[in-house]
Amino acid sequence: MAIRSANDANGNNVTSCTVVTLGVGGDIAAEMAMLARNPDCQFYGADPIQEYGAIYSIVGTYFEIAVGAEKGVLNASVKNGPGISDYTWKAVPVVDLASFLQNYVNRSTIDHLWIDNEGPEYRILPLLERKGDLDRNGIIVCQLNIEMHWPLQYYGFDEEQFGRMVLNFAEKSDFVLMSVNPPGGHFRPFFFNAYNPYCVQRYFRDWC
Repeated sequence: MAIRSANDANGNNVTSCTVVTLGVGGDIAAEMAMLARNPDCQFYGADPIQEYGAIYSIVGTYFEIAVGAEKGVLNASVKNGPGISDYTWKAVPVVDLASFLQNYVNRSTIDHLWIDNEGPEYRILPLLERKGDLDRNGIIVCQLNIEMHWPLQYYGFDEEQFGRMVLNFAEKSDFVLMSVNPPGGHFRPFFFNAYNPYCVQRYFRDWC
């Protein structure tokens, strides 16, 4: 969605926004398009592979780190070449999402969260539910674009577990599914936080 102006606590009109990318993968075309349309936005990207993450510095701040559901070490699928199939499994240190947003990005309101981090997204999604890790830490996310990778079994899920996770997210989060890619390939849903007053006022005020 296009960024609309909003009012801060003092009633001042603001047009800035915060965009966070988890998993850069050497491709910042979407971020460049967003920056061209919304030059007042700030961009923050994380990718554990410096070769494919450093390009993010063109649009914003790059962190050479993996972000997941919890702190530790993760056996992650990481990009290691220019081809679409150039991925390898690698043990990488991980910081949890709430800590990343608080201590690295240093923001509590995220306008756009883009997740394409090759597997950890399955365990990140529940963090965005009501009373989840972000909610407990006072972090708001307005718009969520996520690429959920297949085959499921590569990431420790089967179809029943995946279906249960999606239904749980629909029931227990404030996010509404706005769109999804056609069947085939990875699952790419777009969600909007329809219950947070800031998000609704900023992005849907003309309809409310």
